[in-house]
Amino acid sequence: MSSLIHRWKTPAPVQRSTARLVITKLLAVRDARGAQIDATHLSEEYRLEVLAILLDVVAKQGHAGVDQGNLSPRNVIIPPAPTGTLEETRPQCVVLIDYDSSTVYELTEYGKRPAQRARLPPNPMVLIWTATLSDLAGWAPPGLCWNRRLRREWLRGEFGGEKEALYEPLGEELELHEAPPEEVAALQYLDSLGEKSLVSF
Repeated sequence: MSSLIHRWKTPAPVQRSTARLVITKLLAVRDARGAQIDATHLSEEYRLEVLAILLDVVAKQGHAGVDQGNLSPRNVIIPPAPTGTLEETRPQCVVLIDYDSSTVYELTEYGKRPAQRARLPPNPMVLIWTATLSDLAGWAPPGLCWNRRLRREWLRGEFGGEKEALYEPLGEELELHEAPPEEVAALQYLDSLGEKSLVSF
């Protein structure tokens, strides 16, 4: 009695990888490069409004457990308004792009961060109070980048008062301090180059 042995060719195992993408909005622009803006040509008022929106976005993303990982002026896109020039209207849409280096903390070995368990996003004042804004130079005028007291006064004016209700309560009183000597020296150097930026409150 003969038997037939069928040899089935088993395909090689398929290797799969998961790519996660955060999509926030479909942009009505011809190309991303063309929508990128040299912020230094815009008015200071407009730039500060965009900066406040960006810091609010960073706080809300942190509350959602996402760290964009590459906060830079080149990754900020403002789609053009349907009519008029950019500065004739308030920024209607500020988009942060490039999430190639982003982190979703819930998917890491460390799990959720404490900020994710809070009821509201952290106040941007807390995130920036002891840091600088040099990563957003251009949107942040030189005075805010290098002068600690000026930066903190702006943060308090932008995210303090009634706006504090939009964020988690501040754990402690944020004190204003005079800028340390190295920051004063940096600001004086910028001033000597004619690049000092004054901010009105």
